[in-house]
Parts: sequence; structure tokens; C-alpha cells
Amino acid sequence: RASRATRAWWASAAPRRATAMFSLLPERIDQLVEAAADSEAELVSIVRRFRDRADGEQREHLLRDGARVVRNAHAALQELELELRGSTLPSPRAENIEADLRAQRTRIKQLQRSLNSSRERLLGGPTGNSIDAMTPHEILAKAETLQAESYSSVLRMQRTVQDTKQIGTDTLTTLSLQRARLRALDISAGAWSMQLSSAERAVQQYTSAIVSDMITFALIVAIALGLLFILVWKLSELPASVMRDSEPQVRWLTRVISPISEMPL
Repeated sequence: RASRATRAWWASAAPRRATAMFSLLPERIDQLVEAAADSEAELVSIVRRFRDRADGEQREHLLRDGARVVRNAHAALQELELELRGSTLPSPRAENIEADLRAQRTRIKQLQRSLNSSRERLLGGPTGNSIDAMTPHEILAKAETLQAESYSSVLRMQRTVQDTKQIGTDTLTTLSLQRARLRALDISAGAWSMQLSSAERAVQQYTSAIVSDMITFALIVAIALGLLFILVWKLSELPASVMRDSEPQVRWLTRVISPISEMPL
């Protein structure tokens, strides 16, 4: 199922395992083996062409193609490992294939490192924007520009620090005002509490005075009634002649005492 070029390439890399590997392999594993081998062969070709070509634009295209081929090769090898784990191949045969896959992955990583090194040399070489290609006047102008940008950045940082300090000062002022207001409210609440306590004490004293006056008045009324009762009783025991002689005094005493007896207790 694999192509003749792929079989020949794998046979040259591992002559003892090539026949055992490609005879009666499952179709999906055969496809993945072929894809991985083709990716490695294409990557070898890209590395050789990159070394032979001096054109910068063509090298950039080759680098992009190499990155794509490396991704495809790693994806094929990873899927092939998963297929081998789930396959029913005999253990010795599967181990031989896995050993060749590890060797192939090592070769692909080496080719990838070679491409990366070439890419770094290409990007890090003298270009129109590098310092090596700039004149002293351009270098000085670039340095002045960087200095001006740095100075502007420092000024922005200073303004930011000043704004932060101002915000902190305003916050502290606001907190101080709120604290003063809370203290004033606390003092006002204490004054109101003292006034309420004084009013409560005054009401209690007034109530006590009223109760005391009422008790005193009740005692006076009771004494007056007792005296009236005694007087009436004494008058009732006097002879009729004495009652007629003292009738004016009795009337006057009755007019004086009767209002007291009519008062409500």
C-alpha cells in the first residue's frame, strides 16, 4: 500500500525492518507511516534547498513550508502511536515499528532545529533596520528618540504618582470629615440622652410631689370628716333648750364644714 519511494526510503533507514513493517499492515497504520515518511523526505528537501538558496524571499517561503511540514509530521507520528496502541499487531512487530518511529521523530527534531537555527541567522543578520547597517547620524537620532520617549514615560509616571498622592490626600480628608461628623453625632446623641434623663427625673419628681400632695389632702379631708362626725354626735346629745340657744352657731359651723364634707376623696 505504501509507495515505492517510501518503501525504499524506509528500507534504506532500517533494512532489516522494512519488509516486516510494510507487509500486511492495517490500512490506517500504512497511511500514517507513508505520511510520516513523506513529511520527513519533504523536510530534508526543504533544508537542502534552504542552504543552497541565497534569496531572502525564497528562504522565508521555505521556512514557512518547513514549519508546516514539521507540524504535519508530528501530527502523523502522534496519531500513528495511538493507532499502534489500539492495534492487534504482534508485540515484536509493534515494537519494531515504535523503534523506527522514535528514530524518525529524532531525525525530524534535528531537521527542525536546523531550520530554527537558519531562521535565527536569517532574522539576526544585517538588514536595513539593524544597527550594523545604520550610520552614526542615524544611530544618534535613534538614541535621541529613545531618550525622548523615556523622558516622556518618566513624566507620565510622575504625573501618575502625583495623581495617586492627590487621590490619597482627598481620601484622607474625606475620612477625617466623616470622622468629625461621627464625633459630632456622638456628642449630640450624648446631649440628647442627658436631656431625656433630666426630663425623666423631673417627671418622676413631679409625679412624686403630686402623689404626696394627694395623700396629704386625703388625710386633711379624713380628719375634717372625723371632726364633723364628732361634732354632730356631740350636738345630738345636748338638751333641746341648749340646741335652741346655740342654733346660730350650729348653722355657721354647718356652713363652714359642709363644703369640706362634699369634697371628693
